[in-house]
Amino acid sequence: MPAAIKTLQNGISNCPQAEELYYWLIIRLKQSQNYLEARNFAQQVTEKFPEKDVFKMLSYLMLPETYHTPQEIDTYRAWFQDGLEKLIQEVTINSLDEQKNFIGISHHTNFFLAYQAKNDLVLQQQYGQLVHQIMTANYPQWSQVRPISSISNNRRIKIGDLSYFLCSWSGTVLLMSLNMT
Repeated sequence: MPAAIKTLQNGISNCPQAEELYYWLIIRLKQSQNYLEARNFAQQVTEKFPEKDVFKMLSYLMLPETYHTPQEIDTYRAWFQDGLEKLIQEVTINSLDEQKNFIGISHHTNFFLAYQAKNDLVLQQQYGQLVHQIMTANYPQWSQVRPISSISNNRRIKIGDLSYFLCSWSGTVLLMSLNMT
């Protein structure tokens, strides 16, 4: 991982306008468990590319996978909550450019919020409303209200679940092996 980080840093030195290099450096720093460095760098990149909301997402909402102390959980949770509030205030989708720009939501998940073992209901609702707003602006055809047909007493309600993590999650393997009729 350190070689990848060095290579990305070198690439940024030689090509400072290549936004993808900044994105991947933030991701590699996070993956190498340099969370504070990744977050601080994401904040710097947000200042360099203020119109790129993917960097805001990373700067405001990045969470580690592991914590060393309860205080560390509280610190990251407060950063996440403050960042989410900032994003909600900053998101304006009034034009086609703003719609496409904020598709940075596709590069983020708040999956690791649950790793803090706290009550996430309000934060998840706020995040869900933000995602809904962004996705509705970008894909209005998929966010239309659909009528729900009545269900007889003997029929099961079918619910779908969509997640980036389902493709390689051990729970998916288990569920795929069960008879789900």
